[in-house]
Amino acid sequence: MATEVKIGDVFEIGTSESNQYNHTDFPGLNFIIKRGSIANYKREEGEKVFGTSVKEKKDSSTKIKLKYTDGGRFFGSHPVVSADFQEAVKSG
Repeated sequence: MATEVKIGDVFEIGTSESNQYNHTDFPGLNFIIKRGSIANYKREEGEKVFGTSVKEKKDSSTKIKLKYTDGGRFFGSHPVVSADFQEAVKSG
């Protein structure tokens, strides 16, 4: 398991058994719908993303901002999402 992350590292969004990702901060369904997009979490599975920002938190967790490698938007409306790096990698 990777323990260090830097800006530009490429990752793949894993699958989720439900429509929730606990360690990746996707926008809520209501925000996706308000922006006129379709709230389909399955579409995000397997997509390639890269880190645009890395911040160490006081509780020793690492928060990263993610963006599509092809320049697209999450759910067609959000250009960037954030994630707790260690927990997201642990959960797949």
